[in-house]
Amino acid sequence: MFRKKGQSTLEYVLILTAIIGAIILAASTFIGPRVQNSINHVTNQMQEQVERIQFGGAAAGGAVAAGGEAAGGAQGGGEAAGGE
Repeated sequence: MFRKKGQSTLEYVLILTAIIGAIILAASTFIGPRVQNSINHVTNQMQEQVERIQFGGAAAGGAVAAGGEAAGGAQGGGEAAGGE
């Protein structure tokens, strides 16, 4: 008697597992491209912001970046002279 009940439970578990697997497969097939497009969009937006920061996006921003580099170079020379 216990054997029959255990067999029925196992069959239900296997059927439920197959149904859940099918749902996951269907969801990844239909939703996957949308998620990928969203991730690509966010990645592109982040890359644009990084390029604006690195290259100074605007003329004023570029001047500030160039001034900062020049000041850093002058400080570095002063330290080298002071170290001698």
